[in-house]
Amino acid sequence: MNDMTSILSQPVARLGATTIRLGETLGFGALLLLTLFLALVIALWRAGKARAAAAAEA
Repeated sequence: MNDMTSILSQPVARLGATTIRLGETLGFGALLLLTLFLALVIALWRAGKARAAAAAEA
């Protein structure tokens, strides 16, 4: 069986002298997903707040 550290240290891409490993790729993907989810939550919160303000004015 392979341990997790050897799997995560497998190279995925090579850009010049830089090697991008699987663990770095998965970490960046998780960070990107979290950032997009946070942006969605903030956008929905602001839209709900604006809708409530418009309903209170009417």
